[in-house]
Amino acid sequence: MSSVEYRTFCRDWRDYQRLTQDCNSATVTHIRLMCDAQLRQAIDTIHGDKWQSYSVDQALQEIGNITKHSSNPAVARKRFHALAQTPTEPIREFVVRCKQTAADCRFTCPSCNSDLTDWMLTDQITCGVQSEALQQELLLKHSSFSSFEALRSYSPDYPFQQVVADMFELNGNMYLSYADRLTGWLEVHHFRSAVTSEALCGVFRQLFHRWGAPQELSSDGGPNLSGRPFQLFLRRWGVRWRLSSAHFPQSNGRAEAAVKTAKRIIREHTGRGGHVNTDEAAQALLMYRNTPLRDGGRSPAQLALGRHLRDSIPSPSQRYKLSPEWCRDLRRRELSMVTRGEKSKAAYECTRLWWNQQMGDHNAVFIHLATQEPTGFNTLDGITFSLKQKLIFKISRDE
Repeated sequence: MSSVEYRTFCRDWRDYQRLTQDCNSATVTHIRLMCDAQLRQAIDTIHGDKWQSYSVDQALQEIGNITKHSSNPAVARKRFHALAQTPTEPIREFVVRCKQTAADCRFTCPSCNSDLTDWMLTDQITCGVQSEALQQELLLKHSSFSSFEALRSYSPDYPFQQVVADMFELNGNMYLSYADRLTGWLEVHHFRSAVTSEALCGVFRQLFHRWGAPQELSSDGGPNLSGRPFQLFLRRWGVRWRLSSAHFPQSNGRAEAAVKTAKRIIREHTGRGGHVNTDEAAQALLMYRNTPLRDGGRSPAQLALGRHLRDSIPSPSQRYKLSPEWCRDLRRRELSMVTRGEKSKAAYECTRLWWNQQMGDHNAVFIHLATQEPTGFNTLDGITFSLKQKLIFKISRDE
């Protein structure tokens, strides 16, 4: 935040408090919520619970101190990413220098070590190596890679938070297998032509908008998935890439088994030209998704969607109903939608009844549809809105 932006920021918030007449505590809380994630992290780290006791001027002053401080997260991250390995500097010394630079930052982030590891391995250690094959050899032989791999391996909390991808060739055709670590859900894609960076990013873009962008994508370091264009694509989507080491096969877990299943399905059910758009391949994938996993007792479809998927095998309709947990969530959503509909209907009825009234005078009439009376108004061009975004209209009528 530049000095001009900071002055504008302070002026806007002082005007906001003056117009809304909110108390200091409410305004200070709102200021924190409107800051970006890095600035909120700094506020919580430095001030903690004391933040609520500040006045608006004190809060704005502290934000100014943070943004101007040389060790705030934004400045420290920018300075860290500006590091470069000198031509004569060994890799080990460069890694130590990176860690020391990161340690100079006085703010602690939960995923800091993991993020720095990813950056050092994927961006800086291999910055001078052009050959993708040599890049992979360098990463796999790096002395700290094994400990980094163990450090970054953790269990996912929700479906498609961590996924695994694998490019493989079968009978002269290239395929991509994409699996979720938590549910074991499996997607398979066949490349009809050469696997370019544009084609690979297009496939992952479809997977991301279908299932959501994961936090972490693991791969075995194939040239297509570790290339610079694909790494930039992942960075734009906010996805962390993890190189799965051959020395740590357990880090892939259930997803690794799903990848092997994909290869077996493709090998047995591909059509002419190796494409997977066949009834046999689709039915095999559905059967896999409906098959209970060994360690959980539920199928990938149940874990990801809350129910089994209907396939070509006749089954009772009870099998395809949602689980009770999913039904409760849907019921809550239905109630929420009904509540919004009733509010809209009430607003419409109130407005319609007003137009049918016989007006005894010609003064301005307020239709107040909020639950509480407003504290003040700001009138402009005959239309009045509450500063707290409540639904209020001012309608003027001339004789």
